[in-house]
Amino acid sequence: MAIARRGLFAILLSATLALAGCIVLPIPTSEDKVLAGTPVAEAQLAFIGPGVTTQAEVVGRLGQPALVWEDARVFVYQWDMRQGILLWAIGAHVTGAAGKTDLPSHHQLLIRFDEGGRVQRFEHRKRPSGVSVAQSIREWLGLPIPEPAGGDRVLAPVLVRIDLTIDGAPETPFPRPTFTVDPLFAFGLGNLETAERLSAAIRHRHLSDASRRAGWVVFDLAPGTWYLGVIGPESNPTPSWQGLARQAEAARQAESIPRWRIDVPGDARAVYAGTLRVAGRTGGKLMFGNRIIRPVPGDEPLVVDESGLAAALLAAEAPQAGPPRSVLMQRWRPGEPLVFRSPLPAASAPTSTPSPAPSSTR
Repeated sequence: MAIARRGLFAILLSATLALAGCIVLPIPTSEDKVLAGTPVAEAQLAFIGPGVTTQAEVVGRLGQPALVWEDARVFVYQWDMRQGILLWAIGAHVTGAAGKTDLPSHHQLLIRFDEGGRVQRFEHRKRPSGVSVAQSIREWLGLPIPEPAGGDRVLAPVLVRIDLTIDGAPETPFPRPTFTVDPLFAFGLGNLETAERLSAAIRHRHLSDASRRAGWVVFDLAPGTWYLGVIGPESNPTPSWQGLARQAEAARQAESIPRWRIDVPGDARAVYAGTLRVAGRTGGKLMFGNRIIRPVPGDEPLVVDESGLAAALLAAEAPQAGPPRSVLMQRWRPGEPLVFRSPLPAASAPTSTPSPAPSSTR
């Protein structure tokens, strides 16, 4: 059967390349190849007992989850298995091209804990490709879909300063872009709704030209947990926000872009998340004489506290925001769980619902 199937593939591809046009052909396969994550077998769940098993026991037996939603008390373990192969071909003869792509099946193990930290319910299920991780969790919990960001939601200005040195000398991290001068930094943000993916949809701003030259940048964020991805210092190619958007679609972008966790309290009118101390070096010159800037190999950016400077900046540039709340961002590294704080809808937060029987249905 396998030989016949491979023969069919070859025939289809040959026929496709003999004709002008293109074709896309999905071929189902058995789920025998891991594409991402670490699968959790049904036999590994035998130790879990609702009302008995603790969070520490779950981590001890299954390892750290990929994602934690603190407000909902939910652990998420997730992995992808190959469920098919997508064959594609375009063009014909010497101008044609063909290839194949694995089609993933998204698996989740969702575990909810009670207020005492013991398992309340758990289930192994598949997440449809068109459903986000956050939406899948909410459906499992029976929670409504939140309103889109904006509207009447209150956004707090979150201040971050980039303290940049190039070749050991202080330098502005945000030079005014011109035809021959590129931005040195690009940013992406992710929250519970985007899970592990960064988005460039939330743009940063500067309070004034003077604050830009001093390295201050502002993000307007809703309350909750955010992960800030930082590219830079980097020039040629330009790490613009459009470039970051393309990188954010790459399968392994989570490991290639350094991130910091930012917590925005619900009652904060403004937040200072810290100063990121970064070092770069000159790696040559461009056509018009501008320097090629690269990060210093092995340099570990540090978060330092300049809350006094942040308070003085807001007092001068945006006094209506009041003094900022200092909540220093924390470095996140690949392999650590993504921990989110995102409040549950008050009317839908179940606190006394009877614990259902354990399930492993799909």
